[in-house]
Amino acid sequence: MKKNYLILIFIVLLAGCSNNSANNSVSVEQKVANGVSKLSTPQEIENLISGGQLNTIMLKGQSNGGLVDLIKLGIDKTTGSRVDKNVDIIMNVGSNSIFVFDNINNVDKILGEVYQKNNGKEILEDGRFIFVNRVLPLYKEEGIKKLSDQYGFRYEIVD
Repeated sequence: MKKNYLILIFIVLLAGCSNNSANNSVSVEQKVANGVSKLSTPQEIENLISGGQLNTIMLKGQSNGGLVDLIKLGIDKTTGSRVDKNVDIIMNVGSNSIFVFDNINNVDKILGEVYQKNNGKEILEDGRFIFVNRVLPLYKEEGIKKLSDQYGFRYEIVD
């Protein structure tokens, strides 16, 4: 009987931590568009209105709910493949871009590795970052601000 209660508690906790809350009534696309509008220069917005483009790259992690994401975060820290892949994408896209981190783990490690590479410092200083669906509580606004102060990038948190 005790085991059944433990399983029920675990399911309730898992459901409560999932990303299917009422806060997600605004789509990710709408959140990102809001962030892009806040980070874009007036000239970039004018260019978009007249049919131009803006270099925006989305780095998307897969979410399985808050509790499972926290467990995966511990696993991701021991395997560098996802970090390396995201670092390579940022380095290949280059500077003056908007990077959207959608449920990405190891943000601190990714940005730190970019900073250490040739031209990485310039990419971060010229880049703009949008954070959506952060793995909480590990990437609270204070943590993102600290990274921004350390590496010199502008950002918006839109979740």
